[in-house]
Amino acid sequence: MAKLSEVAELAGVHVSTASRVLRSRDCDMVSDATRQRVLEAAERLRYKPSAAARALVSGRSDSVAVIVHYVADPHHMLAMAMLDRLTQDAGYSLQLTTSDDDVHDWLSTRRADIVMAVSTVDNADRFISSIASPHQLVLAVGPLSQTLPRKALCAYWEDRAGLGLAVSHLAELGHEHIAFLAGGPVEHPKQRAFEAAVEEQGLSHTLIIQCGDESDQLAAGAAMARDALGLQPRPSALIARNDEFACGALHGLWAEGVRVPEEMSLVGYSGIPMTAYTCPPITTVCTPLLDCIETLLLAGLQRLADEEPAQEPEHVAIRFEPSLAVRASTAPPEKATK
Repeated sequence: MAKLSEVAELAGVHVSTASRVLRSRDCDMVSDATRQRVLEAAERLRYKPSAAARALVSGRSDSVAVIVHYVADPHHMLAMAMLDRLTQDAGYSLQLTTSDDDVHDWLSTRRADIVMAVSTVDNADRFISSIASPHQLVLAVGPLSQTLPRKALCAYWEDRAGLGLAVSHLAELGHEHIAFLAGGPVEHPKQRAFEAAVEEQGLSHTLIIQCGDESDQLAAGAAMARDALGLQPRPSALIARNDEFACGALHGLWAEGVRVPEEMSLVGYSGIPMTAYTCPPITTVCTPLLDCIETLLLAGLQRLADEEPAQEPEHVAIRFEPSLAVRASTAPPEKATK
């Protein structure tokens, strides 16, 4: 790898002049002809400035750290692909962790200019205390459970709105008893959102709690669907906490000889592409995770591009709305008697 001194020698300038040009191509202290020689020499030698040296001078690492607690989630995989593209386009490197401790370390040692938490947005402020430089930003994307953060910048949606769309759709089709495939054993915020939605519609409901290991979510979804078939009265529709549960439930119903949607309607949650290609395609709530990430990260990168970032950046909380993709896995319950 070429050194700065080699670039300076080829351009016929002092090392400090070469450094000044490569740090700021619009520097008024260097003539246009000199600047051009330095840039041509750097390109010819394929010189790349040291990231560590830039960090020492500017206090910035040109890196974005992302915390994702459940990396195997297909929806999070799509998010990581988008983050990788956006950070590369901006000239930043991407760091990934599942640990809060790593995030605190990266912020306190200034090894990350931006930390983005892909989770519920409520607790994002806990990272603020570790910030070591005024340019560092904490961003949060995900569903809002109860309270918006007061300092971290966030883009969010409400699962109550998303599950409201699912329950309203099934109610309009004529379903009166709906089961929620909740997973478990710890209560999930979507469970409370589902209960609020069915109460608003005046429907009866049952929670299916799977106390086993959630590491295989397809198997858990199939098991919960089988449990639903043994309920009395048996529900005519299932809503899964996520699309993996829904795909597993679809298989579990097929294995038991239950036709979807004729004998059981099924709704997923997240909007991963797989649900459009199952048989039948699964009706699902599409959360705006990717829109949240793109909007908030670009806003954060723009703030870092400012010449003099504010010591206390203006708080931003952007709300997005989930949508419902209606497909062939839902139908009126009357079809079962025809």
